[in-house]
Amino acid sequence: MLVEDAIVDSMIARAEVQPANEGDIYVSEPCVMKSNAGWYVGQVCIEFLGGQWVPMPYDRLSKYCKDQQTAQVWLDALMELEQ
Repeated sequence: MLVEDAIVDSMIARAEVQPANEGDIYVSEPCVMKSNAGWYVGQVCIEFLGGQWVPMPYDRLSKYCKDQQTAQVWLDALMELEQ
């Protein structure tokens, strides 16, 4: 699973401001993500395991798309619905 490194890095930087406990978890806002199955809108999480923040996929919020632009259209529509 490929995830935007900047999103994960930002989440970890915010999480490290306070002490963490084993099993703490933070979930991202919806974003465009990519897996072997294709592009999609999803969420990533970071979980504090074994003394470090571990990034992993959390949820898929759209169907798989053949390209990044199509997944971005899904994300834009989702964000508009949430307003």
